Amino acid sequence: MIKITYCKKQLALGLILLAYALLCPAFLTEQTLGIYRTFRQALEEGQISLLFLCVVKVVLLNCLRSVPNYLGSFLLTESLNISRDGQTISFWPALIPLCIIPSIYFLIEPLYGIKYSFGSPAILLVVYVLVLSHLNLFSVSLPQKIIALTTPYMGIQFLDVVPGLTDYGFGQGEISSDIKSGALAMGCEEELTYFALAIFLVLVLCSAIHLQLLVKDHRVQIETERNRRMTEDLYRARLEMLRLRSVGEAQSLVHDLKTPLNTIRGLTDLSQMMEYNPLILEYLERISRASEHMSTMVSDILDEDNQSKISVEEFFHSIRMNISGFLPEELLRVQLECPKAVVSINQIRMVRAVVNLLENARRAVDPEIGIIRLSARSEDGIVHIGVEDNGIGMNQEQLEQAFEIGWSGTGSTGMGLGYVRQEVERQSGTICLNSVPAQGTLAVICLKEVTGDVP
Repeated sequence: MIKITYCKKQLALGLILLAYALLCPAFLTEQTLGIYRTFRQALEEGQISLLFLCVVKVVLLNCLRSVPNYLGSFLLTESLNISRDGQTISFWPALIPLCIIPSIYFLIEPLYGIKYSFGSPAILLVVYVLVLSHLNLFSVSLPQKIIALTTPYMGIQFLDVVPGLTDYGFGQGEISSDIKSGALAMGCEEELTYFALAIFLVLVLCSAIHLQLLVKDHRVQIETERNRRMTEDLYRARLEMLRLRSVGEAQSLVHDLKTPLNTIRGLTDLSQMMEYNPLILEYLERISRASEHMSTMVSDILDEDNQSKISVEEFFHSIRMNISGFLPEELLRVQLECPKAVVSINQIRMVRAVVNLLENARRAVDPEIGIIRLSARSEDGIVHIGVEDNGIGMNQEQLEQAFEIGWSGTGSTGMGLGYVRQEVERQSGTICLNSVPAQGTLAVICLKEVTGDVP
């Protein structure tokens, strides 16, 4: 399937330049620059300098008339990207200058009665435009591209007044032919040839040097961008390696907790069997429940797929226990519409995921006027857990990158939201993020509601 993409800015500018190239002969003529007035004065006074000035005026007139045609066609070529099945088709855009440039040349005569000669200079310039398009200097600024196109154009235009090149398709326009006839009448054909060739060589040499510098600068920018991306990839890989290492070490440490926990539980059960004091028995029961709860937490940490049923009310209680140390009460608003709803989750990991969202919200809001809302509601068998703030928000580009590990808008490691999505999706949930710059952000975790008694 063929797909066409384009750059609106370049496409619009190219069309404007082509429209100008088609309309400018109506107000920009040889009378505007006084070319024939200078030419007649040169013949009357026999001054070669005036003839040279007449040549410069002709080149300037041709540039003002024709450069927009070539530049507009070049921008149209660059603005379009035609691909088939993901592979760019390079020869289709190249047809644009081959069709548009001669068409405007041939439209000028019936519209204004002015004959543009599409000779050897025009053919050379079309080839040059195709070469520039093939180089694909997308990182080069527009002013640099204009210079790269205008300089050789001016140099080639000076060849139009070289008498010895007339037989090769140069200088077949009316004004150029008159200037060469005038040079013959004044006996200065040789001087005119040297003058035109000297300027041609200087401009073409400058153009070649400039184009070489542009190509090198373009390659440097591409290499710089490639190095930047490699650096980002290495940074992400390092972060992932550190994360995996940290997770492995944490799991080893947590696993070591099972031995003292089992000892505590065993001795507590033994003590309950040997004790008759009701108050001490109550304390031992509390220790037993606490150690059992801690054992469940250890299992949740070690086994990421371990899930248990829990009410939303108890889930929120665990969340608030984990945020009491960093989130001031005056910032938090809790709205619990479904306290008895039950979800099946890995409690430790899901609590950590929601705490990450709350930490991000705390960093985003103003400590004086900030508000963070933690809410839960049940609808159609789905429990929606929301974390909303009125902080700085994110734009569309930041939203698209928010869940990528290694990206951060606040200078942190950037792993928080990536971890949240990873844990939510692992527990068969979904998460969506909506944000408006300078207004705030809303994150919603959706979990399936389950039936049954809570342990």
